[in-house]
Parts: sequence; C-alpha cells; structure tokens
Amino acid sequence: MEDVEKILNLDGRHTYLYAPGKNDDIDCVIKHLHRAGIVVLFLVDKKQADTIQNKSESYLSNWLDEGTDAKWAADYIREQSVFLGNEAKRGDYI
Repeated sequence: MEDVEKILNLDGRHTYLYAPGKNDDIDCVIKHLHRAGIVVLFLVDKKQADTIQNKSESYLSNWLDEGTDAKWAADYIREQSVFLGNEAKRGDYI
C-alpha cells in the first residue's frame, strides 16, 4: 500500500494512507477526505469493510491476492480519479 501511495504522490495526487481505529467513523472520514480531493488508501479488515455504508465510491480490494502490483493499482486509481474537463466522472464539479 505504501508503494501505491508513493507512486500516486510522485504523480501529484494528494493521498492519505488511513488505517482506521476500532471506533473510527470510516464513512465520515472517507466522505470528508474525498470531498477535499484526497485519494484515500485505507487498510481495513473484513469486519471494518463490511461497515462501510458509502457504496457510491470506487473501491479496489484484495488486489495483492490477485497477483497485481503497486503500479497496476496506482494506474487503476489514477484512472478512476481523473477529472474530465470541468466535471468529474460522477458529476461533481470542480
């Protein structure tokens, strides 16, 4: 995950590597960081992942188990977070 963060940072993306605590409100943290334009890279266990209510975002999970590398994951994140003109992919205006 740190390798993905490094690749994205070198590319000029604002990232935050987030390992939530046991009682963190994960949805709230993701929402606020996303609205600030920050790519959130977070490490959660299965139990925490199941509590995430914000399903409108794009999530990439278990990518290491599928034999992919950090460059592939960074490329995927870069593609999903690109702004097209004055409008983001899901209609958010910048």
